[in-house]
Amino acid sequence: MILTLCIDKQPKTNPSNELKTYEINIGNRLCSYDDVYDELIITLNDVNQLEGIIKRRCNIDRFDIITKLQQEEIQTLEIPEITLFEGTNYVYLQDFDYLNMKIEYLTNVEMNKHFAKTEEFNSALVLTAQEFNLKLSKKLDGEEFTHANIALKLNDDTSEALIDADKINMRGKTFDLTADEMAIESTNFGVTKEGHMRATSGEIGGFNLDSTHFYNNIDGIYDYSKYDLLTVQAYILGVIQSSSFLQGIYDYSNEGTINALDLLKISKIIQGIDENHKTVQGRLEINSENPKNCLSVYSSNGEVMASIGVNGANAENFTGRNLILGNPDSSAEDKTKIVASGDTGIIHCVSVVQSSLEKKKKNFEKLGNALDIIKNIDIYKYHMKEDKDTDKKHIGFVIGEGYIYSEEVTSKNNDGVDIYALASVCCKAIQEQQKIIEQLQEKIERLESDK
Repeated sequence: MILTLCIDKQPKTNPSNELKTYEINIGNRLCSYDDVYDELIITLNDVNQLEGIIKRRCNIDRFDIITKLQQEEIQTLEIPEITLFEGTNYVYLQDFDYLNMKIEYLTNVEMNKHFAKTEEFNSALVLTAQEFNLKLSKKLDGEEFTHANIALKLNDDTSEALIDADKINMRGKTFDLTADEMAIESTNFGVTKEGHMRATSGEIGGFNLDSTHFYNNIDGIYDYSKYDLLTVQAYILGVIQSSSFLQGIYDYSNEGTINALDLLKISKIIQGIDENHKTVQGRLEINSENPKNCLSVYSSNGEVMASIGVNGANAENFTGRNLILGNPDSSAEDKTKIVASGDTGIIHCVSVVQSSLEKKKKNFEKLGNALDIIKNIDIYKYHMKEDKDTDKKHIGFVIGEGYIYSEEVTSKNNDGVDIYALASVCCKAIQEQQKIIEQLQEKIERLESDK
């Protein structure tokens, strides 16, 4: 990134034809995060040569996510030879009106030919028949005020007052926006006399704002719970598969895999035995132009971890004490409480309960031979299309032409498995097998008694 330093005899609003510009290459742009900010410092060394450094305290990645550096980094700069005009000099950075700048400068003291910090106060008063201008320029070491311009124009039919200053203190007074034609206007912000606000960019309570986004970066300690412990156990047992989210949260030792040591560490953190130092980064965003991800949480590499949109909600991982699926207005028996986690639609839950109340069913009919249904289903080991060829294979039957399965245990549309139906058929088959076993046992006992 190139910063253009401007030095002129006149202010930026009215540049002269003697304006001097100097380019300074600073590399990555300057950033800030809360009360931490990068600092550009230009000083004069012992041999009267300008030297420049940047104290970098923030990092910005390729997704424009800003985080705090653990340790300050110093970057040296190449500063061109800069000369000043005699008298008043106006020094500013081109196209950077909103940078927070603290400027200390040096002047030559004729008595000893040495450079020293100085305090300066200049004022000029110009009075004409139709215009009154006051220009105040003040530089005081440690003082935030650097300049102020006040202009008051009195004409026959109109009047205009202009105040240009680092700070304006109304001393407890208020702006009356209800006055005729009273409003606040700027390039990206405005307030009407009715109090309606408009902003195309800015910052509100730590959140950044532009024309379509409202967002803030996430950076903090991840708070483990017992549900995280269940997820790690499920991964180690092969119930769920690995993902970038799981690796980032549960690979506590950053070894590239989730193992029993990570499980032990997380367990100790939950019990309060060990201190938690696992930090996570990401971004919370409201996007009015993305119907699918209106409210989203992104990981540090820009992946959508959870979102709510017009199509509903989706997430890489859900954990909670009671996640209720179904109609919230229905009775408690109709609600399914689960703990869900993992990839490819896998649900890890403490228990699954399906309603079997007689009052909710009709047209009862006893099932026939369940063993025939079970015996006529081919069972396969397979991968899902999104799985890697090296992943652990799933086990089940396949619905499709050329594959043997039973529609007795498939869904209403024949596009999935009715787990409750399959479990019930298996239960009936076990009953039938048990009856056969008991008959054989009885026959064996008779044969032994006849000996």
